[in-house]
Amino acid sequence: MSLVQKYRQMGTDGRLYLIFISFFWLYGFLGAFWRRIGIEPNIANTIFLFILAMACHGKWRHSVRISDIAFYLLFVCFYFISTVIYPISKDLVMKNAFEVLFVVVPFFFVGIIFKDEEYRDWLMLLSRLAILINVVFSILFFSELDEEAMHRAYVLLPSVLFVLRQLLERFKLLDLLFFALGFFMLTSLGTRGPFVCVLFFAIAYLFYFKEWKHKMVVRVVLIIIGIALIALSTYIAEFMVQILGSVGLSTRIFDSMLNDALLNYENSNGRDLIQQELFQQLNNDYRGIGFGLFSDRLVTGGFSAHNIVVEFWFSFGYYLGSVLLGMFLVLFIKFFYKPIYNHTKAFGLIFFASSFIKLMFSGSFIMEGYFFFIIGYAINGLRTSKLKKTDNKKEIVAMPI
Repeated sequence: MSLVQKYRQMGTDGRLYLIFISFFWLYGFLGAFWRRIGIEPNIANTIFLFILAMACHGKWRHSVRISDIAFYLLFVCFYFISTVIYPISKDLVMKNAFEVLFVVVPFFFVGIIFKDEEYRDWLMLLSRLAILINVVFSILFFSELDEEAMHRAYVLLPSVLFVLRQLLERFKLLDLLFFALGFFMLTSLGTRGPFVCVLFFAIAYLFYFKEWKHKMVVRVVLIIIGIALIALSTYIAEFMVQILGSVGLSTRIFDSMLNDALLNYENSNGRDLIQQELFQQLNNDYRGIGFGLFSDRLVTGGFSAHNIVVEFWFSFGYYLGSVLLGMFLVLFIKFFYKPIYNHTKAFGLIFFASSFIKLMFSGSFIMEGYFFFIIGYAINGLRTSKLKKTDNKKEIVAMPI
C-alpha cells in the first residue's frame, strides 16, 4: 500500500498525529527557518509542537498518566528548589528556566506518546527528506566547520540512524544511497561524536538486536569484517580526505584517523582540560552533593562538561550523581532486556545513541531534549512489555504498569 493510500485511510486524529510526528522529526532543521524570519526558534518550535500534540490528543490521550505528570511537576519543583540548595548556580538556573522547563524537559511527554510502528514508512520518508535538507543547507549556507555545523550533525544523526536500521534489516539500494549520503554529510561536518554514535548503533544492532539464523557464525564473520576495516582504515581515511578536501568540506575526522588521534581524548578541543578542572573542583566538594545544575559553566568559563557522567557528578556529587545515572541505566537496560517489539527496541537504540552516547562527547543533559525523549520512550515501551503465548508463539500485548 502506497503512502498516499495510507494517508487517505487515516482518520483526522491519525493525520494530525502524522503532522505532529513530522514536526518532531524535522524539529532541529526548522530552527534555521525561524531564525531567518526573525523568530526565536525554541519558542516557535515549542508552541507549534504543543498545538499539534493537543490537536491530535485523541491518538494519545490514554498514554499519558498521572505518574508522568507527577514526574514533570517534581522536576519543576526540584529545579527551583535547587537554587536554594546550590545558590552558586542560581543565576544560570533562573536564566535557563524557560528553555529547560518548557522546551527541553517536555520532550519526555513526546517520548511517552510517540508511536513509531504504524508510521514507520513516513519516518523513512522524513529521514530521507532530512538528509536532503542537510545537503541543500551545506551547499547554500555553510562552507566551514563551526558550532552550527556540529549542531546540524547531531540533528541529522537520528535520520541517518533510522535509514541505517532499515538498511541493516532489509537491504535496498535506495536506502544504501541515502545512508551513504547521510554518513558522508556527518563526517564532512567535522565532528567525531556522530561518527562514534553511528559505529555504536551499527555494532549494537548487528550483535544484539538483529535476528540471525546462525548467530555465532554471523558474529564471527562481522568480527572478521571489522578487523579488515580497521586494517584498511588508513587507506579509507586517505581516500576520504581526498574526496572531502576536493569539495572544500572538513576532513578533521579522517585526519584524526591518519594521525591515530580519533579516540585520543587529548585531541578534543580542550574537553580534557575542562574536565580536569571540574575534577579538581570536585575534590573540594566538602558537602558531597556537587555544585548544582549549570555549575560546570561557572568553572569553565561558560562551557559544559561535555560528558554526561562528569556533568552528573559535578552537579550532584559522586554519590547522588552515580545513583541518578544508575537509575537511568537500569531503565534503559530493562527497556532493551524486556520482551518488547524489536522495532521498538531498535527505535529506542536510535535515540539512546543520539542522546546518551552523544552526551559522552558533547552537550549537556539538562539542555538535551532527546535525553528526556528516550526516558519517556523507554517508559512507554516498558508499558507494552508483557508477553502472552498464543498458539505456541509469543505476541506482545499492551499492559499498564
